[in-house]
Amino acid sequence: MSITKFDDFLAYQLTQNPDSKRDFIEQCNQIELAIEQRRAELRLRDKVRMKSEMA
Repeated sequence: MSITKFDDFLAYQLTQNPDSKRDFIEQCNQIELAIEQRRAELRLRDKVRMKSEMA
């Protein structure tokens, strides 16, 4: 399935079923939170690594 066809399919599904739209938005929000959490973990790991290398 091409990206355009997938986008059209997704847009159709989201307009046909409000629950799907709500679930989709919730899943996107959860993914964004997980990404931010992972970035924070990596920043902390890098800080610890830099401090240990300086010592």
